[in-house]
Amino acid sequence: HTATQNINLNGHYLSGDGDDEGVYVTGSGNVGIGVNNNTPKGVLHVGGDYYGKGHIWLHANEGDGSSGTAYVQARDDSGLSSIGLQLRTQNGGSIVDAAYFSANGNFGIGTASPTNKLSVAGSADFSGNVTATAFAGDGSALTNVPGDDLGNHTATQMLDMGGNDIT
Repeated sequence: HTATQNINLNGHYLSGDGDDEGVYVTGSGNVGIGVNNNTPKGVLHVGGDYYGKGHIWLHANEGDGSSGTAYVQARDDSGLSSIGLQLRTQNGGSIVDAAYFSANGNFGIGTASPTNKLSVAGSADFSGNVTATAFAGDGSALTNVPGDDLGNHTATQMLDMGGNDIT
C-alpha cells in the first residue's frame, strides 16, 4: 500500500511531508528523527541525544573489507565553526570527562583545555620508551634517570649554568 497521509502513532508521526513530526523519510530514503522541518543530511539524521546499547561499528571509509580509515568527526556544514570532541565515561554513576580533542588538534587526558598536542592532567604510566627532542623546565622533578656511564665529557661550546658554579 502507499500511504497518502501521515501515519499517527499515538501522537508521534511517520511522515513524508517534512512537518514537525517524529520520523521523516525522504523520497531517496534518508531518515530524520526529531529533525523538525529540515531535510535529513544523511542516511540517518538524529536531532537530539542518542541512547543505545551495544557496539558502534565503524568500517573503513574506503568500503567494507578494505583497509583504510574510519572517521569520527565533530563538525557541521557551516564551514565557520570550531568544534572539539569530548569523550566521557561513567564511574560509579558519575560522568567523567575522560579525554578531549580540541578544535585545533590538541588532545587532553583528564583536561578539557589541552595546551599542547598531548596534555595530561594527573599521573601517567608508560611501559615503553618515551622519546622527546626537547625538554622544558629545570629537570628538578625528574627521578630515577640513570646517567650515561660515559665518563668525563669535554664541552665544545660555551656552557651556560645560569650563574651556578661546578664544584
